[in-house]
Parts: sequence; C-alpha cells; structure tokens
Amino acid sequence: MDESGFDSPIWLLCGKLVILSFAAVGGGLAMLMPELQRFVVEQHGWMSNEDFIASFTIGNAAPGPNFIYLTLIGYQIAGLKGALMTTIAA
Repeated sequence: MDESGFDSPIWLLCGKLVILSFAAVGGGLAMLMPELQRFVVEQHGWMSNEDFIASFTIGNAAPGPNFIYLTLIGYQIAGLKGALMTTIAA
C-alpha cells in the first residue's frame, strides 16, 4: 500500500471520522467509540484493543475537550501528522 497517497491509514481514518461526526451531532463524539474501535482495531489492525482502550481512557481522563482520545489514536497510527489530522477531521 502506498503510504503517501489517499489510501494511507491516516487518510482512511480521517475520512471515517468525517462521516461518523455527522452521526455524533447531539450525542457527542464518545458515541463514535464502538464503530471507531471496530474500524481501527478489528477491520484494519492499526492498533491493539488494549492500546485503543488506553487512548480512550487517557483522553477522557485528561482535562479539556472530550475528543482528545481521537487525537491520541491518530498519534499512535501516524505520529504528529495523524494527531493533527484526526483532530481537524473530528
């Protein structure tokens, strides 16, 4: 897979986040977690279930907006670029 094109993991994740964000209106971004877990862990295997749960837990325990877990997941998948892109996509 060409990691620099639009089929790279971070572009796929951001595309999924944009679509899921429309469903989160009124329910908050925390309701995205089950579908995002299925997409990131089960479907693509970009991170382990334990890492996903740790990102979600740390993101919710940290002060600030409740979508920090998305930033952490993006960071684990694609580093600083992934963190920035997933934050913007959300």
